[in-house]
Amino acid sequence: MIKISIFLEISILAMMVIFFTALFLYNYILDININSMEKQAESSVDAGEYKKIRKLDEEFSLANVKMSKIIEIDASQFYWSELLKGLSRITDDGVAVTDLSTKNLAVFIAGVSRDRENLIDFKEKLEREDCFEQVNLPLSNFVSKDNVGFQIDFKIKENCLKKR
Repeated sequence: MIKISIFLEISILAMMVIFFTALFLYNYILDININSMEKQAESSVDAGEYKKIRKLDEEFSLANVKMSKIIEIDASQFYWSELLKGLSRITDDGVAVTDLSTKNLAVFIAGVSRDRENLIDFKEKLEREDCFEQVNLPLSNFVSKDNVGFQIDFKIKENCLKKR
């Protein structure tokens, strides 16, 4: 009988060891599956975030292309107000500009000067101005001594018409 009871106890102990070993193995397998599922969930969340980031990156790239085109257009734009600023600096009370026209970088101005000296002084100021070149004042403008009607043409340097 003792032999039977020891045999039964050993059998029960062996079944318990097998049972607990199976439980530990199932626990280990479940942990591996849970970790795998968590990684998949993280990667799917990351994939969604990655898609959002990629979309934002594409939008920023498109915005940068558009901004580059705007900057390029702005850089190639002529600001004729710079011409007017330059003329206003050198025009004094004795000279009145009545007409101004441009073609490409050539400028044509017409006006009236109080006398020849004011007209000559105006022409010299035009020549001294850094932005103006090839100033041409025809001799036919010097027919009258007072109230001299004149026409002057000159070229303006391209970089002077750009925004500073």
